Amino acid sequence: QTVGTDTSLHSNGVTVELYMKGHPLGMPTPSVDTPIYDCGGAIGVRNLVEGGLLEVFADDVLVGQVDGCGAGQWLFVSPDFAKGQKVHATETLCADVSPKSNLETVIEAPGSLPTPTVREVYEGGNYGIVDSITNGALVSVFNGPTRIAGHACSGGSQIFRLNPPPAATDPLTAVQSLCGIESDPSDPTVVLPCSELPKPHLHDICIGDTSVTVTGTVIDARIRAYNNSTLVGDGGGSTINIFSPAAAGDKYTATQALKSCISPVSDPVLVGKFRCSIPPYSPGYWNDGGAEGSIEWENNCYNYSNNKRTDTFAQPGRAAGAQAQYMSCQEVSRAAEADGIRPLPPSGICPCAEDKIALVVDREREITWGHDYHWYRLDSDGKWSHKPGHTPATNLDNSNNIITNPETADRGGYKDFCGYFCSCSSEAQGQGHEVIL
Repeated sequence: QTVGTDTSLHSNGVTVELYMKGHPLGMPTPSVDTPIYDCGGAIGVRNLVEGGLLEVFADDVLVGQVDGCGAGQWLFVSPDFAKGQKVHATETLCADVSPKSNLETVIEAPGSLPTPTVREVYEGGNYGIVDSITNGALVSVFNGPTRIAGHACSGGSQIFRLNPPPAATDPLTAVQSLCGIESDPSDPTVVLPCSELPKPHLHDICIGDTSVTVTGTVIDARIRAYNNSTLVGDGGGSTINIFSPAAAGDKYTATQALKSCISPVSDPVLVGKFRCSIPPYSPGYWNDGGAEGSIEWENNCYNYSNNKRTDTFAQPGRAAGAQAQYMSCQEVSRAAEADGIRPLPPSGICPCAEDKIALVVDREREITWGHDYHWYRLDSDGKWSHKPGHTPATNLDNSNNIITNPETADRGGYKDFCGYFCSCSSEAQGQGHEVIL
């Protein structure tokens, strides 16, 4: 990159690899977000290989596509879905074509829609997030009486560009509509002033790292990383490249900014001093008989995957006030990310000392809370384990085989593989440190 007469060094080299490194069984079967409603103008699709051509069909007619899709992708459809249509998706990469997703039938639009919510927006911000969106609904965002954003959305949550950007104390609301049915407007979200822009959070940094991971940031914030008060990185998003590799004893901090609004400085992180660790497979800690009130009974797959005992049967997003509204890969992922858990590509490696976990969903039981998602974790022996609900922790799948890959293991009814994430556990078994559940 070049600014004026100054040109940077070349980036690190990246070797293009066969997608089969992350998907040894070939192109995975896409998973279409459901339910799909009459009049819906958008849809979400999961379980994709990044960079492929995603195509969505209604009654075998192409209604939407994205060339260069993500591992999870939402897209507009045209025309809108109609009741009774059969919908499926496929993905193509080079000459390989995935199996067709399950055929999903478009059903009648609901008679009423939930009230959406608008998350915090800060002075200087150009974007806002709306939650509790019905799959396919048209969402509109208002600043007072003026509509400043809107389009059809897949279900769950959606980022909107706010035009014009709001000012401090402006009241933002959102409504959603589908087939002529409109929700109640959300309670106003008042745009917060600069003084309330929160400090970001730096994750552990290894010796030799060429980037730092930042969470707790707001949308479109400019992130600056410092080593002993000297600027060493400047960018956006959750990963910030730094000018030179991190060395033992370096002390890093970070700030975030929206235009002229600058947050307080993050808590410092000393390079090489880890707060996280990859847990061993030690089921004895969790398996204490299973009686009501025991560790085994009061802690579930989410507790186990994050290696944190809470005795509250933890739910993704509950502690952060962002619990999933319904069960889908997108919603449960969003809720978990609110707890500080971060998504990871299939072939990715978590930052130093953080643990790799995996999410799956059983859509056939999506009405029954607590029984329609499941988490696995990668232990220090290189194999996977899990704790199904109130039952004992184990490293065996539903066919009593050692779990070497959660994508290919027998997961019972949990057919939708949602992806991998990174979590932070402390060295003490069952006493996770960073993730608040």
